[in-house]
Amino acid sequence: MRSDLRGALFAATMLAAMPLSAGRTLPAEGKVEVAFAPWDDVERLVMDQIDGARQAVYVQAYTLTSRNIVKTLIAAAERGVKVEVVADRDKVLKDERSALPRAAGNGVKVWLDGDHAAAHSKVMIIDPDGKEPVVVTGSYNFSYSAKSENAENVMVLSGHRALAQTYLENWKRHRAKSMSFADAVVQTQAKDAAAQ
Repeated sequence: MRSDLRGALFAATMLAAMPLSAGRTLPAEGKVEVAFAPWDDVERLVMDQIDGARQAVYVQAYTLTSRNIVKTLIAAAERGVKVEVVADRDKVLKDERSALPRAAGNGVKVWLDGDHAAAHSKVMIIDPDGKEPVVVTGSYNFSYSAKSENAENVMVLSGHRALAQTYLENWKRHRAKSMSFADAVVQTQAKDAAAQ
């Protein structure tokens, strides 16, 4: 019994001492397009990618206050594209400018990630299983101020299936630990009522 405990403790210590993975290396392929705010219309570039979606749009966002991007996501959902968003729970529930409540009520599945100090990714994965998958990433926060006032960047990577699948796997990990928007609202209201 004691040797089993020592063996388990040794194994746990060794696992804890192992370095984290530095990430994946993928070969370069496809097309890269870049834009820089405030000089380029980064919002239009992002909306053009959503407009081109045929099967699915998966979004990870810290905040999403751009009404134009939300309108474009809703329009995609209305034309039969699967649209799902994972966003930062605290930011969405506390930010009165968030456009995600509108999206959640109009065919877009919204999930809130409260598992981190900040769910700070800014990513869209478009048609990851299609012929021409697209990954949109960069510093751009899908917000008005990021478009007009901040120094931001957006990179659109098209035609790289392995990259799109890698981003989708990460999106799914975050989605698995997230709560639906509706459930998060109910839970928040219950906590607020209990605190009164």
